Amino acid sequence: MCGREELAELSQTLVMIGQTVGAFLFTSLADRYGRKKIHVICHICLFGVVLATAFAPNYGSFAAFRALMGGLQQVSL
Repeated sequence: MCGREELAELSQTLVMIGQTVGAFLFTSLADRYGRKKIHVICHICLFGVVLATAFAPNYGSFAAFRALMGGLQQVSL
């Protein structure tokens, strides 16, 4: 253990916050532009964000990518 377990918990919290924001944002976008179009766009973006998360150079960018990942995941749930 590295003694920084709180950072792991914070990143999981950011995923949940991203899912909350994504639920509000992408449902209204899906109603306006169509579910299939938003679903496909979010999955393509999710692939890029997950890949960027794997290679994040510092914790700040990792945390931001995790929040984005949560928001984009909400479409596929």
